[in-house]
Amino acid sequence: MRIFALITATVLFVTRPVYADIYQELYAALHMDEVVAVMRQEGLEEAETTAEMYLKNSVRNNFDSAVDALYAEASIKRQLLKGLRAALAKADAELALDFYRTPLGVLVGQLETTGRVAISNDAVEEMAISIAQDALQAKDERAEILQSAAEEMGLTEYNLSGAFAARFAFLSGLAEADELGINQDQIIELIARDKDSLRAEIDKWVLGYVYMAYRPLSDAELSDYLAFQNSSIGKALNHALFESFNAVATDSAGQLGKLLASALEARDL
Repeated sequence: MRIFALITATVLFVTRPVYADIYQELYAALHMDEVVAVMRQEGLEEAETTAEMYLKNSVRNNFDSAVDALYAEASIKRQLLKGLRAALAKADAELALDFYRTPLGVLVGQLETTGRVAISNDAVEEMAISIAQDALQAKDERAEILQSAAEEMGLTEYNLSGAFAARFAFLSGLAEADELGINQDQIIELIARDKDSLRAEIDKWVLGYVYMAYRPLSDAELSDYLAFQNSSIGKALNHALFESFNAVATDSAGQLGKLLASALEARDL
């Protein structure tokens, strides 16, 4: 399962040149190019798996090249920056960047990115989730703190909303293939059927990710960071990031569904 669960926050003022693009700087401070590379790889892998399911041994014509373009890193970056500019006020972006230029902010930015890259590996994901769940069952204080923080920040809800939107977009695009006979009511039913299991899966993924990513932080550093996350700027940045990433995921899923539908239609010509 691929879920983006980046957690962020804020504060403190640092002078910078007035000509700088604050959103580009924030993008760099969050190491988002590394995350984009993971998104591309995951997108290509998921597209291949889906194509094997629907197209089987059919000639794929231009499908592969279209998928490669769909998950181009430059395109994903452009969409993310557009989303940040739309969802995050410039003043909030400046304060968020100020935090990520502090020693704690630099460290957390690195840990979050390293964790996101690591958990994209299926074996690491499984291990991270298992370790976090064991810690939670053992009433490990840090695991309980992070579980509570994740709930307070609505991380599962953000991810669940994004997952639903992406699934709806994909199935709507796929429904353009007449031979599948999928209508909107069926799409909604399919999505709703998995709601509870998906929520539970996301809960475990989120805890697995944060428990692994923040392990190097001292208790004091973690406490300070969680305080930053719950500040108004931290919430604004977190909201903007989820809005941006979920928008990219939804658009990509919809386009992938359309590409598959076109390939299915072309196969039958």
